Parts: sequence; C-alpha cells; structure tokens
Amino acid sequence: MNRQSSSILAMLPERFAADRRLPRLLPALQLEGKQERAPFVTDSPILQSRYEAILQQSVTLLPVVVSRHAMDSSKRPGNPPCFACLGSAREDKGFPEVLAAIDSLSTSAQPINARFALQSSDPDHRSAVALAGFRSAPEKHVSLVDHPLSEQAYLQLLRDADVLLLPYRPETYKERTSGVFCEALSAGKPVIVSEGSLMARQVSRERTGWLVRDRHPESIATVIRRALPELNFVAARCMERMDRYGKMSHPDTIVVKLLSLAERE
Repeated sequence: MNRQSSSILAMLPERFAADRRLPRLLPALQLEGKQERAPFVTDSPILQSRYEAILQQSVTLLPVVVSRHAMDSSKRPGNPPCFACLGSAREDKGFPEVLAAIDSLSTSAQPINARFALQSSDPDHRSAVALAGFRSAPEKHVSLVDHPLSEQAYLQLLRDADVLLLPYRPETYKERTSGVFCEALSAGKPVIVSEGSLMARQVSRERTGWLVRDRHPESIATVIRRALPELNFVAARCMERMDRYGKMSHPDTIVVKLLSLAERE
C-alpha cells in the first residue's frame, strides 16, 4: 500500500484560491511525483465542484462521519413531541432566533403541545446575551442543558428529540453541511433548516423536514406550529430513509473510502 496523505478542503473556496502558496504547491507536488499520492477531499458536493475548478484535478467526496450509534436513536415521535437544539450554542446556528421563537410560542394566546430541549453550553457572545433574556427558561416544557455531555448523554438527547431545530445561517452553510444534520438523518429525525442553506436543498428534495426564513424567529415559531400536525407523516418518511443515511455517515464507510484512496497508484 502506498503511503498517502489527504488534504481536507474545508475552508471557503475563495480563501483557498487566494492563498499565495497555492500556485507553487501544485506544480511542486507534480514535479516531485507526489500529486497523485496527496489526494484532496471534501464533504460537500458543491465544494467538490468548486475546488475541482480551482485545482483542475479531481476532488474526492467523503461523507460527514457520525457516531456508529446514531441509528440507535431512532423512535416514533413522543407526546408531546420534543424539538431540540443540539451542539454548541452559536449565532451562526441561529440559536438566538430559536430562543426568541420559543418565547413567542410560550406567550401566545394559542399554546402548543410541545417541549423543547436546548444544548446551551459554551455559548458565543450573542447566544449568551439571548440566554440571559430567555423568558421561557423556567417553564416546565423547556430544558436547558448548560454543561458538556458525554457521548452517551448526547446520544440520549438525540434519542429524546423528535425534531432537530437547525436554522443555520445560509452564508455559513450555503455550501457545507452540518454534523448534527447528518446525525438527525441517520437517526430518522425530521429537521427544521434555513432557506438558502445546503441542507435546505436536501430537505426540499427528500421532504424530510421544513424550511424557515433566515434570522426570523416568527418564521421558526410558525413552522413549529405547522410541523405538529404533519410530524408523524414526515417522521415516517425520515425513518424510511434512515438506513441509507446511516450507512452513508457510518465510520466504517469513511474507513473504506480512505483505504480506497490509499490503494491508488
């Protein structure tokens, strides 16, 4: 087996192409006969095509890897269903807007039958400010997880969730996906994502969730209301696709793909 090293393309293509070292790197690799032994990889089909245009060579698409136990988190929606925010509490993940949407639903004259679980540890500045003003925090239907979780505890939170709230910023996630998104699909969970994101394209194509407007708490609140009567139907569709997504993001899949890269001449 040839010894190889893969270059993972995760930064913005514009920044990558503007790097002054790039025009020297590729000819040097080719001159030394190392270009084929240093394949480039990425985890987004959009980034794959953009990087191939920049590099003028093939870029391998690898899946986002999730826990091999993610598929064990599948279940039918509960009553009341649980809408969850998992992962770090960040502005570019729409966390402040999620809090504002829950506040809106909690104070509405038409209450909904739902609960919310929010992983709120290590928030960025704007998310911390939003948490400080989160009026629904003491409510019985809201759970804030403000401490780091073990893998087992995180997977239990994923299992408890019935819908994943992922209103991520399109400017950050227009060309790349999310690990939590892939976990949700692997566990057969519907998702709520922002219009204009890469994830929105997949959700629209597969009909595995709902779309909301970017930076718009009322849109999130409205879609949560709409999701409730549709949840069982959409969740059943997600569970039908779960096996395909679970195998795609399984650690064994990326091991096989990396070994295949390493065996190239």
